[in-house]
Amino acid sequence: MKLNLYYAPCPVQKFEEKLDYLSTQRSKNPKSALTTLASGIRLFSEQFGLNCHIEIIDMQLGTEEMFYKKFKYGPKELLCYGLGYPFEKYEAKYRETPIHGISSNFTNGAQLVADLAKYIKKVNPGSLVIIGGTDATFRPGFYLENGADIVIKGEGEYTFTRVLDAYANKKDFSAIPNVCVKNGSYTDKIDKSGLLDMNILRPMALDLIYDLYEYGDTGEGQPPACIEKPYVCFETSRGCYNNCSFCTTPAKGKYRYMTVDSVKKHFDYFKSKGIRTLLFQEDNILSRIQRNSKGEYIYPGGREDIIEIFRMAREYRFSWEFANGLEFGKLFYNDTYDYDLCEALLWNDRNSARHAGCYRVQIPIENLSDDADKKFPKLKSFSQQLEILKTIVQYGITYHNYNVIIGYPEDSTESINNYISKCFTIKNELHRACPDYNPYFNIFALALLPGTVDYKNFNSRLKFDIDRHPEVVSMYIPSMDTNTLSYYEVFLKRAYMSHELNGRLIEKYDGNLIYI
Repeated sequence: MKLNLYYAPCPVQKFEEKLDYLSTQRSKNPKSALTTLASGIRLFSEQFGLNCHIEIIDMQLGTEEMFYKKFKYGPKELLCYGLGYPFEKYEAKYRETPIHGISSNFTNGAQLVADLAKYIKKVNPGSLVIIGGTDATFRPGFYLENGADIVIKGEGEYTFTRVLDAYANKKDFSAIPNVCVKNGSYTDKIDKSGLLDMNILRPMALDLIYDLYEYGDTGEGQPPACIEKPYVCFETSRGCYNNCSFCTTPAKGKYRYMTVDSVKKHFDYFKSKGIRTLLFQEDNILSRIQRNSKGEYIYPGGREDIIEIFRMAREYRFSWEFANGLEFGKLFYNDTYDYDLCEALLWNDRNSARHAGCYRVQIPIENLSDDADKKFPKLKSFSQQLEILKTIVQYGITYHNYNVIIGYPEDSTESINNYISKCFTIKNELHRACPDYNPYFNIFALALLPGTVDYKNFNSRLKFDIDRHPEVVSMYIPSMDTNTLSYYEVFLKRAYMSHELNGRLIEKYDGNLIYI
């Protein structure tokens, strides 16, 4: 059975009179969604007696700009493009293959995914087009009305394989949990009864990637010169114990994680493939050390497992970064640092011929309001956060990326100026602690992602119909007014804040992002 899996071209936007993009392009970061899915399909296909030939087609590796629409954004025209390879390049693949799977994780790329689905159906009307991913999970109707025959909600490895079995044996697709079909009844709720045990997963199917070295972006900007390719994104767990209102993870399933022995199997595989650098992209690797209301660990042995995992990574001489954020508040409990945990996570060797260990951390500051620790329980007070950051830099981790979100209803010019002041406090205090300190501030707009608490609470504030213009559900393109600022004013504040804090580093980390 032949199966193609696709990443659609990368969504990019610009203003008509400007050459620069409005958002960062990470098209060449080593995406793991489809290699993980392919590995899972191979595993479960054996159980169903299926013989699947899988091909991964990453349209984001091209450099062509393909204009597809424009619309009014504030006082300007927003032009929308797909960046990558054009749909036409793969017409032969569409014709020769009966089943096509498309990944749609991010709402801002939904139109390109839908257009690809419709293009495939035009070229090969009898083929089966399946769409999955986070955005498809929470907006199945949009995709079923725009080219998809089937939408898979939630985790895809087992469910996708059941769809393939149903296709091969002419069974009813709609009888499969978490499968939505055209003209059928469906909701955005996920049946979580079949969530996968992380320990049964095999290493991702890197054999399906033609050239691992082609993926030269870590996803967090240019790494230090000493960091070597090839890179791989990796998750040792799924889910998160926090319930951040802006995040889709809490709606997708409970927290699960691999044992140390399982992680070792993946590390061995990466080593065999020549992988040099690990990009830990999981939602929260430190949920293993979540405590209950009594201060007791929910997972006995979870802390020791983390320490052992990173001891192994050290032994394998991998370099690594925490590409999806490190819940740095967990390094500090009851006014005491967990130095053993810090040493495991942050160890690095920059003196050998080849760098090993941690080289960069992404820090989810998220919110810099004066009561941020009340809105987001994972956060410490600003003064505590500052002290923890000083500890991190003392371990030789000089590259810090900070995530800050603006655009909540209460945000105003005054509050945003306060956020800028706090960011400069971080920069100045840590520069004093370490002259080699290299900070970068990712200033994000609140993106109302379907499936999140924020979407449920604030979607009535959206100034756009996201079925018509999904591009505005983006961390770079605000789409919601605050109580005192228009969405376009929030856009200007975001651009101003980013340039004030980062200056010329923007070109190094994010390319020539627009500045108004």
